[in-house]
Amino acid sequence: MASAVTLQSRQREAVYLTLACLPIVALAVAIGIGNARQWVAMFENRQTIQELAAAGQPVSAIDVAKVYRLGQAPDELAEWGELSRAADHLENRFNDVFAKFPSANELVPSNHPLDGEQVLQQHSELAKPLIAKLEEVSDRFGPTEMYANRVYSFGGLLAREFAYQYHLGNSGRALQLLKLEQADIKPTILKSLEHDFWTLEDLAELRSMVAVNSDLDAAWTSSIASARVQFLDSLEHTEDLHDRRDPISGLFGETPTHVRSALSLYERAETLRGLGTRRAYQAAAEIEKSAESFSIVAVPFAVNDSLPHYYPHQMVRNANQYAINLISTRRVITAIAIKQFQLQEGRWPESLDELTKIGLTSSDWKIVGSQDFGYRVIEDGSAALLWTGGTERYDEKTMWYDKDFQTPPEPPSTHSLNTSYIERMESRIR
Repeated sequence: MASAVTLQSRQREAVYLTLACLPIVALAVAIGIGNARQWVAMFENRQTIQELAAAGQPVSAIDVAKVYRLGQAPDELAEWGELSRAADHLENRFNDVFAKFPSANELVPSNHPLDGEQVLQQHSELAKPLIAKLEEVSDRFGPTEMYANRVYSFGGLLAREFAYQYHLGNSGRALQLLKLEQADIKPTILKSLEHDFWTLEDLAELRSMVAVNSDLDAAWTSSIASARVQFLDSLEHTEDLHDRRDPISGLFGETPTHVRSALSLYERAETLRGLGTRRAYQAAAEIEKSAESFSIVAVPFAVNDSLPHYYPHQMVRNANQYAINLISTRRVITAIAIKQFQLQEGRWPESLDELTKIGLTSSDWKIVGSQDFGYRVIEDGSAALLWTGGTERYDEKTMWYDKDFQTPPEPPSTHSLNTSYIERMESRIR
């Protein structure tokens, strides 16, 4: 009888011991699985990077440097550098003077007085040889290389000369200056349409200059590749751009499963198509949502908190920006076409549909889906208004990517909004 009690006692002890050991065993199994997954992910990461490199994709900062910085000959870089320094010196000389004449930095038509006109004239005389040299160097090397690494910019010089030529009514020269400017010229064009300045021929040229980029998908793919380089480059722990280690070696210092997740998300993002549409925005939102989830079965002490910063967690913002850029480009093209129609027909178009007479299609004046830009001729007929919506809220309207989005029926200028907001959303064409 005693032996039976002892046996039961020992059985209970064995059960308790087993139950006590289960958490330890489970933890050991989890760590084992986590380690195994880390090694598998590490192998897959190495293979992915090797495949990218074999396909000619940049995988480190030095690869980017070879494309954007080292591709120019030393004499070319020297010329751009010398010209840039001369332009900066001229602008610095006039900054304090122009600060006393705010209208000198605005587009003032020839039939309006311009404060500081003599200063603008003096600036123009000094800028002429620099702009002539800029045109000559651009013809030899091409303007794209000049701005590829965003080191050189002549925006201030060109903007002030454009303002002066605008005041003189010299549309031909103003057009040449816009062709030299590699920054976003759309705001300048919209502002210039507020007065009767351009000829029909000029307007046709402007339309071709801001034509919609038909290959937004390729631009998106390129931007994702650039973001992936930034991510891979973050895995290396040296600061010198030209002294980076092999990017594969950096993977051993991070959590391979997280790196694997990031690379997979970049691969998904690269396949995104139809940029500028609601569908692409929604697909980007799904990618971003995926970027927020990570496996809990990993090696806890190996998690690097800096990695999520480089994950493609801004897909929605980026896709939204592509759509905003597309909408703003369409707005400029439509505004130019409205002025073309007015000069050609001697009247404002009754609706945007009439712009088909000068070569536009219905897709050129759409914000998204079936929604057109807002359009109205003011009562006295002196100007036409073109407005958009959806990039920012006003009048209780939804955003462009919402399925129930509608173009606001009234222009922003009819609401109590600040001037800068109205300028972002509305164009006035005279």
